[in-house]
Amino acid sequence: MSTLGFRTTESPGALAQLQPQIQQQLHAELKKAGSSLKQRSQVALRTFFTGAILLPIAAAGGDPTAIAQAVGGILGGLATEHFSDWIKKFAGAQKADDPARLEQLMQQAEASAEILAGLQHLIEKVEALTAAQQALGEDFANWLKQNLLPQQALLAKDERHHEFREQVRNIYTWGGWQIAEEDLAIAGQPIDFRFTKGRLGVDPDHLLVHCVDTAQGQVDEKIINPLLGVLATAKSSGQAHSGVLVTNFGFTPAAYTLAKNAGWSLRYCDQLIAELIDFRTYLARLRNDWKRDEDRLPDYYVPVEFNDNGKRRDLFDYVTNDWLLQSQNFLSIVGEYGVGKTSFCRKLAFELAGRKHGRIPIFIRLHQYKHNVGIEGLVPAELAKLGMPGVAYEAFDQMNRAGLLLILLDGFDEMIAQADFDSIKQAFEELAQLAAAPDSRVILTSREEYFESEHEIEQVLRRKSASLTSLPQDFESGHEIEQMLRQKPTLATPIRQNRERWALQRLAIFSREQMRLFLQRRLPLIGAAASEADYYLEEMGKIEDLLDLGQRAVMLDMIAKTLPRLIAENRQREKQGQEKQEINPAVLYRAYLNGELERQEKKRGPQWAKQNPRPKRFQLMRALALDCWQNDQPAFPAEKVKALVETAFSRAETEEMDALKRDFLTCSFLIRPGGAQYKFSHRSIQEYLVAENLAEKLLARGPIEPMPLTKAAVTFLHFLLWTEEKREVKSGEFYRKQVEAALKKDGLPDWIKQRKSGYFCQLPNNGPEVEMVYVPAGPFVLGGEYGHSPQIALLEKGFWIDKTPVTNEQYQHFLKANPEHRAPQVDEMWAKPYNWKGRACPKGYEKHPVVLVSWDDAQAFCQWAGKALPTEQQWEKAARGIDGRRWPWGNMWNRNNCNTASCWAERDLWDFEKDWKPWWENEYPKKFAGQIMTTKVGQFAETFSPYGCLDNAGNVWEWCTDYYDDTKKTRVLRGGAWFFHPVGAACAYRFYNVPDIRSIVIGFRCART
Repeated sequence: MSTLGFRTTESPGALAQLQPQIQQQLHAELKKAGSSLKQRSQVALRTFFTGAILLPIAAAGGDPTAIAQAVGGILGGLATEHFSDWIKKFAGAQKADDPARLEQLMQQAEASAEILAGLQHLIEKVEALTAAQQALGEDFANWLKQNLLPQQALLAKDERHHEFREQVRNIYTWGGWQIAEEDLAIAGQPIDFRFTKGRLGVDPDHLLVHCVDTAQGQVDEKIINPLLGVLATAKSSGQAHSGVLVTNFGFTPAAYTLAKNAGWSLRYCDQLIAELIDFRTYLARLRNDWKRDEDRLPDYYVPVEFNDNGKRRDLFDYVTNDWLLQSQNFLSIVGEYGVGKTSFCRKLAFELAGRKHGRIPIFIRLHQYKHNVGIEGLVPAELAKLGMPGVAYEAFDQMNRAGLLLILLDGFDEMIAQADFDSIKQAFEELAQLAAAPDSRVILTSREEYFESEHEIEQVLRRKSASLTSLPQDFESGHEIEQMLRQKPTLATPIRQNRERWALQRLAIFSREQMRLFLQRRLPLIGAAASEADYYLEEMGKIEDLLDLGQRAVMLDMIAKTLPRLIAENRQREKQGQEKQEINPAVLYRAYLNGELERQEKKRGPQWAKQNPRPKRFQLMRALALDCWQNDQPAFPAEKVKALVETAFSRAETEEMDALKRDFLTCSFLIRPGGAQYKFSHRSIQEYLVAENLAEKLLARGPIEPMPLTKAAVTFLHFLLWTEEKREVKSGEFYRKQVEAALKKDGLPDWIKQRKSGYFCQLPNNGPEVEMVYVPAGPFVLGGEYGHSPQIALLEKGFWIDKTPVTNEQYQHFLKANPEHRAPQVDEMWAKPYNWKGRACPKGYEKHPVVLVSWDDAQAFCQWAGKALPTEQQWEKAARGIDGRRWPWGNMWNRNNCNTASCWAERDLWDFEKDWKPWWENEYPKKFAGQIMTTKVGQFAETFSPYGCLDNAGNVWEWCTDYYDDTKKTRVLRGGAWFFHPVGAACAYRFYNVPDIRSIVIGFRCART
């Protein structure tokens, strides 16, 4: 802050470099003009000085744009965009030696307070009056000071002054002052306001406030002189204890000194705004909360990254050194659960809170609020929680609009869970109001899986929707389709910035080096050596899914806390000749929760542990977690917990019951972030407990209501159902028994024949037999891949589905019986090896899946066969069962289990740009172009789905009966294809195409209810 009352961000280096040349030029020009300058008009004087100042800059910098940039560097924060544009035009006219244009531009300046103020700041910065004094003497310098840019106070009736006065009035009233008098006169001078504010235990404070406003430039001593004695008179008469003079352009040094000596406080308007709310206690609290984190997060925090044009970049560096300086003022950060969104916000808030200058971080955790509260309710409530009750929203809003704050909104997905798309957009619109002003800055975080598709993310968080209505009809455009629809085999792929108001970035999961650094910092805090980081990374690689999950900070922390102990226990079991315990994410979480409860029991003693048995505690936690999940309550009142405890311990005495309630509230991984609301200390704990509850119900085949899930909950659920104690799910025995029980109850339909090898139906007209499998009704895990949010879904009826896709042989029989239908054929070179000659399929490929069939072709076949295309839900349950597995065989990818591009490449093609695209553009044309790439159905016979289906992953996409979205222009495809990457082969991955397309990567299978 300058001593004259305005903020500057000038470039001292730029000024120091140019100052000698400017001074020399001014001195020479002044000497040359001499006393004749006194004969010039004010407009001519300004033209003279402006030109003299710009000449050496032009000599150093060249074109008008460079000159304007140099002037901007000299003025720093005082250079407005309008003034810089005017300088650029003036420099252009000077370069063209166009006196008429120069005069015209100076006349424009005469009518603009903003340009005149900029000229005055420039003349002051280059010390033009000092040069005048050296060249022509002190008397001339004094004359020049009075005549070059004389100041005049705006009259009270002037509209600009009226607006300025209203702004000052509002600032004081928002700050808690009340107007005692307005438009009063003291010592013969008009004064704008006398404010009063109550003080605890003493008389109210009285404050004089007067707005000293000029059309351009700073207030000088001529304007200030009449006001000097006013404050002394007001104090002696008891009308005021203090006084403030507020200006728009600041004060000259002489005026500043005179007013200060007379007792006035001098303020620039934005200073008043900056002083509206005292955040000092809050900022100290932010820093203390981080430094004293209960889990010692600062000691092992690893900076989070995002992918910037193919290179990983530190998000903190991007926010502080790029984004905050750009025109974008709303940044959305999306990422999977546990990748460090909240920790990043806390770290950013901590760092900014420790800086003397810069934006004040306002950290708001959205899980505590509902979107229908509104911004004007949310912000005061948060400020009150931070120890600042009674703060007016308008005061906060003014500070935000002035660019003094950085608002961090953490957990958008937790603010409005289980909502439809319109509600999500409405909630975002509410929060977006905080970034309405150009100088405001807002960061919002959300789990990416909260949105059902990239299209939704674009629509909500960046206001830019994708324009994809159909797909190319030939698979040669497959890489373009992939680029448009996915671009995210990992979470490291960025969403490009919109160079306007909105910015959007996706957090990357941890790299191997980040994981190593995390473990090196974390292990010593829990009693292990930092040098063991590589050992545990290697061990994680031996455990299904663990290395992948460890790429998320929250999961890696859980692994660090539990894996060393579990490995040690397995070593002990091995020594004793016992079977080792399987280690997976669910086992790790259970071990962690057990360990924490065990520590609590040891602290409180054996009697307490007896009164609070651990199985009962887990039962209550699971019930609470599921109840809050189903009712969309991330935070809940103590009464909800008490009701559960009373039900569980119904025989306890009243006094004992109260103790049990309090014990559960304090020893069940619950925290109370504010008020009377409780929540689980980390959402992943709630997700694990929800998964435990659901796993128990799924195994018991009990009723479960459909409900949304998260990817984390699905992961836990899958491994809970696959633990050693429940081998039947993993081995398929559970599904076999489930099918047997359902068929025993309902009986076999007359069109199904049972043989020792399975169940068969026969195609019409003595056609081939087709093996089918039965999928019982009931709940199952649906979704979880890109474009398909996970949930518990419910199939009301069991159904039959073909074990494999429809083959060329089966389709040939259909064509013989239905001559009006055409053989699969497309008149393009890329389709040539798959085309049929007449009605005969290619010899040797009878058992391959039929391709080049449209959705209508598939429908016609199904109707002829007495069947139908499966619905999406039917297809997915048949492919993955009830346990949320990612591929038909489980959660661990194996390229040898199905026909995808990875199988042909003999390496995993996860990354689109680095892996898949080079294979498709280079290797495929050389090695495989022109040959049939489908494989015989059932060729991967060892990798059947839980219910016995084959080829649900890879080989060909399979038509489903459903529309892809509400536009009803495209139909759903499932299962991946031979040219796709591993993610496309996942059971929950959704793809689509127009129904009349015929492609060499699309086939189908039939179902029947």
